[in-house]
Amino acid sequence: VLHKQSSSVMLDNSVKYHQSLKRFVHNASERNVLIFGFAMFLCFIAFNTSQNFATSANAKVGSLSLAILYGVNAVACILVPSCIGHCLSIKAALFLGAITYTLFVAAYIHEIDLIIYITSGILGVGSAFLWIAAGSFVTLCANEFEYEFLLPFNSELGYFNGIFWFIFQYNQFCGNLLAALLFQFNVESQITFTVLTTVGGIGCVCFLFLQTFNKEPRHFDEQTVQKFAQNINANHQKSVAPQQQQQQQQQQQ
Repeated sequence: VLHKQSSSVMLDNSVKYHQSLKRFVHNASERNVLIFGFAMFLCFIAFNTSQNFATSANAKVGSLSLAILYGVNAVACILVPSCIGHCLSIKAALFLGAITYTLFVAAYIHEIDLIIYITSGILGVGSAFLWIAAGSFVTLCANEFEYEFLLPFNSELGYFNGIFWFIFQYNQFCGNLLAALLFQFNVESQITFTVLTTVGGIGCVCFLFLQTFNKEPRHFDEQTVQKFAQNINANHQKSVAPQQQQQQQQQQQ
């Protein structure tokens, strides 16, 4: 009974809170995931659009640079997790990873093959930092939200990932639309990549506005939930007791 009552209150907290859009302003967890999604959106407008045009403009250089990028990334994904949280904070890993994406885009402004290959290798490491830290960051935001509103542990992961991916997935649409407009007006490729680099740079700055949380997710253990449920039950008994006494007096009369 106690667990049913506590679960009912937790569900009511979640439903009532999710009905108000003000939460995105006042709640740090949801505000964080909005800023994070927007920052990633801007960075990948620049990167994905550049990646698409790199292989079409110069197939040899573009293909080789991407091969270097993903080859280095595969190795980095094994080594990077031990660094995040020990050598670098999650926020720092996100910021540094985002910078490597912007450097990759900037390399196409003058299209010097050697610089493109070097930035591709750097991005291979940076992308590992970014995406590994991204998963940890969204999870921490969700867990902090759950702790604040007395919700079951990991119950809001889907909600927070949904917000992030909803914003992030528009990068391909907006990025290619921007590039199409620039090429439609015969804008030089150098200017196009300069604009994309600027967009990516703004995305990097957005990462600086993220609020950091504890490294370890906070959640309520079984004992805490039981105490919470007992308090609910005690308050319920206090509110019901006067009504029960009145009913008993009426029956006696």
